[in-house]
Amino acid sequence: MPASRSRPPSSRPPPRLRPQAPRVSFPERIATDGSCAVTSGILENMQIAARPSRLSDKSDGRAAAWMEEKLIEVLWHGRGGQGAFTASRLLGAAWCMEEGRHALAFPSFGPERRGAPMCAYTKLANAPIGDRSELARADFVVYLDDTLVGGDWEAELKPNGRALVNTVRHFDDARVVTVDADGISSAILGRAIPNTALLGALCALVDGLTRDDMAQSIQGYMPQKLVARNIDVVDAVLESWGQGVRL
Repeated sequence: MPASRSRPPSSRPPPRLRPQAPRVSFPERIATDGSCAVTSGILENMQIAARPSRLSDKSDGRAAAWMEEKLIEVLWHGRGGQGAFTASRLLGAAWCMEEGRHALAFPSFGPERRGAPMCAYTKLANAPIGDRSELARADFVVYLDDTLVGGDWEAELKPNGRALVNTVRHFDDARVVTVDADGISSAILGRAIPNTALLGALCALVDGLTRDDMAQSIQGYMPQKLVARNIDVVDAVLESWGQGVRL
């Protein structure tokens, strides 16, 4: 009987295993479909997605018309490393400090490279948000870098929308609100990090969003050593604007 031959080892690479996300328990009102969803100030259960999904909210069709009217949408334009996505999440968390509110925050699809243009999105509402799609037009379009303001910037604004720009330039258009976010953050933080300065400006522009909401969001999300100075940045913007301007 011939000796058995051992089979040569396979040259095929081992299968790649997809990493499993940790299992967490989500409150009923927090979406678990991969988008970043926050509600009632619960920061520890926020999920981040590389891209938004496209889902319809079938749980409460009666609220669809109300939601379409009341939804506040914010489009962020920044460069990699400026903190646009961090700002989008802080805004959502601040909105949800009041019971019964809901928010979604997510970045645009694609790899983020330092200095490269990127977008992020925040949606704010008083009921569950079913639409996780990217924004073509928004109530507020925020520019962390004024070089990203293109000639077609108006096309991204909803009727009665506002553009918020980090700049020292003057825009001869009532729809454009400017703040020297680089200058204010440099004076307080020691470097130009414009995101929290622009969040301070949004406290004056977004109806129902307060300075205390934003301070709580910063306290709950940022490292403790950064909290006090970033709240100082928010306060500096609001103080420079006085009473601010609301839509």
